[in-house]
Amino acid sequence: MIRIIKQYQRQLKLFLGGILVAIVGFVGGTLMLSYWLFGSAPGMFLVYKTVLLVRQQFAGNVDGPVVLENTLRGIVQSTGDPYSRYFSAREFDAFKKQLSASYGGIGVLLGEGANGRVQVTYLVDTVTPSPAKQAGLQRGDEIIAINKQATTDWTIEKISEAIRGLPGTPVRLTILRQGQKKEVSLTRQALQIKQVKGTLIAGSNVGYIRIFAFGEDSGKEFTQVYRTLRKQGMKMLILDLRNNPGGLIQEAVAVSSNFVPKNSTILSFSLANGKEQTFRAAGTKDLIPMAVLMNKSSASASEIVAGDIQDLHLGKVVGTPSFGKGSVQTVYPLADKGVIKLTIARYKTNKGREIHLQGITPDVVVQEDPLWRQDLPLQAAYRLLSGKAQKAVLPDAYTIPVEE
Repeated sequence: MIRIIKQYQRQLKLFLGGILVAIVGFVGGTLMLSYWLFGSAPGMFLVYKTVLLVRQQFAGNVDGPVVLENTLRGIVQSTGDPYSRYFSAREFDAFKKQLSASYGGIGVLLGEGANGRVQVTYLVDTVTPSPAKQAGLQRGDEIIAINKQATTDWTIEKISEAIRGLPGTPVRLTILRQGQKKEVSLTRQALQIKQVKGTLIAGSNVGYIRIFAFGEDSGKEFTQVYRTLRKQGMKMLILDLRNNPGGLIQEAVAVSSNFVPKNSTILSFSLANGKEQTFRAAGTKDLIPMAVLMNKSSASASEIVAGDIQDLHLGKVVGTPSFGKGSVQTVYPLADKGVIKLTIARYKTNKGREIHLQGITPDVVVQEDPLWRQDLPLQAAYRLLSGKAQKAVLPDAYTIPVEE
């Protein structure tokens, strides 16, 4: 009997010892994981304790799912990267609609005026009259409120997002024109515009092409316009990328194939695992002198193209420093049907230059005329290529007829 009791005691000690080892291992593993995640051994416990205190001690009702959503949002925001973001399922659905053809606008491009305020830079030339044209908006109109909400501290991106919406929905703008306030009611439309427009400058062999954005088929559109102008006698090119927000990298590569040397690297980036991604253009042997127009609203893919033209010594960049958006984002789905859009890399130009937060510095700095009386950067680019003062009437991409 005593022998049996001793045997059970040994088994109990082994069992309790195993539990103790498991507990120590769990706690130790948790502390190590916490240190790896937060840089602090008790970090995970602090998060748990904070949530517990808020749920149990706050003098009011706190919704658990809201706590979770805001916790996830805060984790992503802690990167300090404006392009990384947590989307709830509802927010992500709205984001997808914004990128789809079902999302509409009013037909304007925005920029910052000399006073730093957001204003209408251009009225986009659309196939059918845009809401902006129908409402009589003009270049230089400052947008000071949207749906009666002041936009004083808003960024261009936030104002653009507020103006866009589902086709058929209303939006009310308060504008300031020559010191006078005016209320304008518009109805958003699904606008059809050409992403690429160009012409041969009258009386010269200098071509002018403007790319509004690197969207779907913009590479095909550019190639068509470029080849047409070459047949018409174009020997030099002014490429206008002002107010171009970027877009699809594949389209930037397709555009560049028309004027870069064969097999040129257009961009590359390194992932967190060290893997290098490289995009090359088929290119051409038929190279012509170029000048590129940029401003502070030129971003992303447009900066890559301009940077490559500098790196490959194909031409000069004229205008003002660009925006400096050169990062790669990807989307990771979560179990709650929300997603995390996370910056995973930064673009590099042909010579390995990073443009994120740096932008492209022009070779020739030319400020735009704040009163829109004349296109100073375009005039400078024409003089740079032709070697003579501009005599012909220079084009405005927004008045070049839409060709079907």
